[in-house]
Amino acid sequence: MKVELILSIVLAVSTVIYTSINALMLLESKKSRNQRITPLIIAHLQLSENREMIKLYIENVGEGYAKDVTFNFIKNHNLFDKDPVSEMYGFLKNGISSFPSGNKMQCILDTPRNIDFTLNPYIEIEIDYRDLRNKTYKDNYKLLFSQIQEIYSEIPDTYIGQIPYQLKQINKTLTKK
Repeated sequence: MKVELILSIVLAVSTVIYTSINALMLLESKKSRNQRITPLIIAHLQLSENREMIKLYIENVGEGYAKDVTFNFIKNHNLFDKDPVSEMYGFLKNGISSFPSGNKMQCILDTPRNIDFTLNPYIEIEIDYRDLRNKTYKDNYKLLFSQIQEIYSEIPDTYIGQIPYQLKQINKTLTKK
């Protein structure tokens, strides 16, 4: 009788462990499926290839599809000291109805020389969007221009970006002679 009791206890404990492992795997599988349909839209600043322009990038880095994307500029920037950026680009003004994973939108903000980092140190954008299940997301980005200023003096990374940089260096050398 003792052997049967021990075997029953071992069987009951292993069944409980097996059931709990399966429950954890089920939760992990559900989280993985949700990640595949969840969009993540980010905003960031970057210099153009030739380091002459600061660009604003809006990018869906999540694995899911985003829809009804709207942009609310809390702190705007005037494009070349004229009109606000939010009014100059259609996708910023009207929003984006369809924004698949991996898509990227860009717009020129200004040249680094035109930006006064003390008066206008950043832009702030609030991005609202929905996923395919109509779950809403709201992200706020405060993008500092001073972070771009440090990168400005570097040589461009890509060969295409290095062409204008090298041509300027050659022009400086030729004009000195």
